[in-house]
Amino acid sequence: MTSEELIAAVRVRFDDENIPLLASTSTILEQASMAQVEFVRSTLVLYDVVSSSITSGDYWLTLPANFFVLKSIILNGLQLRPITMSELDFGYFTFGTENAQRFSNWRAATGTPRFAVTDMYPDKIRLVPYPNANGTVSIEGYVYPADLTLGPPAVDPQIPEVYHELLITGTLLRLNMQTDIDIRNPGMVQLYSTVWYQGIKEAQNNLRTALRRQVRVMELPRGFSFDTVNAPAPEGS
Repeated sequence: MTSEELIAAVRVRFDDENIPLLASTSTILEQASMAQVEFVRSTLVLYDVVSSSITSGDYWLTLPANFFVLKSIILNGLQLRPITMSELDFGYFTFGTENAQRFSNWRAATGTPRFAVTDMYPDKIRLVPYPNANGTVSIEGYVYPADLTLGPPAVDPQIPEVYHELLITGTLLRLNMQTDIDIRNPGMVQLYSTVWYQGIKEAQNNLRTALRRQVRVMELPRGFSFDTVNAPAPEGS
């Protein structure tokens, strides 16, 4: 389905084919774009790989603007491991193996990057160790789609075609939620909301969204426990 076909389908279902129109073309495209972003964010359906350059002595790498979940970074054929500051600060990682009893001076380390710290900024990562040579990396991750337009150049829906009918539903939901008294329809909001979120849930199951997001649970270093001083005493003590 093209953006033009999407607009036509929305107008038919919205009973908005006669002049004066209830919703402008730009409004429909805006709401459809927002619905598509919500679908993509909820399902992680769009994946992309882009190339970027790293500079010697610069440990920051800016992510593309449309990336919202970083999956992997490849440097010279080797995958950099996504990691958090807490994992490095606790010393759970050294540059060779996992070690729960050492702290690594990762902020000062220089060499070939091995890790990508993901939780410092929303739009960039820190390379660890920071690079001592220029290079090119491949950045992989889940991305937002571009806004829909009629062009030129035209931008059509980017989610799989099987979900385009659901995208129409999401657009109609947003149109019926508008504050304009001539557009807002609480009854249709309830109907479209049910269909929309049930459709997203089904898409999550079909696309196995739960397995798409990389998650690593860090164990605390040996000998560490939470709040041992204030923990409740065992019964009978």
